[in-house]
Amino acid sequence: MEAAIEILGALRACEAIDFLVDSIEIESPLLVTDRRDPAEGYPSVQALISIGYPSVNSILARCAQEGDGKRIRLYALVLSGVLGKGAARAVVTSVLSQVADTNSRSRLTALLESLK
Repeated sequence: MEAAIEILGALRACEAIDFLVDSIEIESPLLVTDRRDPAEGYPSVQALISIGYPSVNSILARCAQEGDGKRIRLYALVLSGVLGKGAARAVVTSVLSQVADTNSRSRLTALLESLK
């Protein structure tokens, strides 16, 4: 599955974004002892970063709907990989200002904290 995910990222397959977000927690079976890049070992994260800007809205929408600590940290990796941390924080702050639902606000606030 990892190879297929890598191909989707290399092709910048926008139609695969929902699948990649669904599979964001899949880890590479290879153990890496010195991960300098936090996205290393998460092929869906790397693929979403490769796809770029089209991934951003899906990540933000999904984060507002669902997510636990690990998933939110992985969402943050995608956003910072695509936009950079500063721009990602600005985008999440903007979205947060427009959301009224308490649960969604809580998840988006956790996402913002993960972008520090």
